[in-house]
Amino acid sequence: MIRGLSPLIEQVEIVERGGKSIVIKRYGSIPGILKWLIVTVPPISMYYPLETSPTTRMMREETFLLKPPRNITVPKILRIDYLNLIMEREHVEGRHPNLQCTDDLFRIGEALGLIHAQDYCLGDTRIENFLLTPQGNVCIVDAEQSLTDCNKQVHKMWDLLLLLVFLLLEDPVQGRVSYRERVRTILESYTKHWSLSWDVMKNIKPLLILLPFPYLTILKDEVVVFQKK
Repeated sequence: MIRGLSPLIEQVEIVERGGKSIVIKRYGSIPGILKWLIVTVPPISMYYPLETSPTTRMMREETFLLKPPRNITVPKILRIDYLNLIMEREHVEGRHPNLQCTDDLFRIGEALGLIHAQDYCLGDTRIENFLLTPQGNVCIVDAEQSLTDCNKQVHKMWDLLLLLVFLLLEDPVQGRVSYRERVRTILESYTKHWSLSWDVMKNIKPLLILLPFPYLTILKDEVVVFQKK
């Protein structure tokens, strides 16, 4: 459902050059700017410093890709055009997580926990921003809203909550039992490396209102259980 919107907000293209696939990202493209203008309004900025500036978004992504968290895979930067705000990078082979695969969800939750344990944040934790490589690694393919000095729990809980919200939005017809199992899998692996806080999460209302009440109750119950472990 949500992925169907991607062509409307796309700012990347894949081209063939010298027999290799290259990803070209244009940070100054109109779709990219409009995408973030829509969401970077009060009170969202209270919970995460999402950035609208194309220059800042490119710099954030460059910083993350040049020095990523340990045990997390990222694409290699091939060229940066600071004047035109364009980044070229390698195309990483892999697939997006399958929401019906417990192992895929476990790996995504664990990767996010590892990222937070090293005081990095992503800001944009849509499912499609994670790639599972044939080598068994988790690759982050979008880091333009990332922070590499992220020591505030509210920023980390924003990341996690956004992931759990998209867990439903990507498959809105799933039942409550399925959603509970998926949330539980992610929280189980996430808490191997980082802690939870419902007290922090419950205040991030711009995300919580996206969940129907029965699913919000499930999320709350599971977070409370895992934060005690």
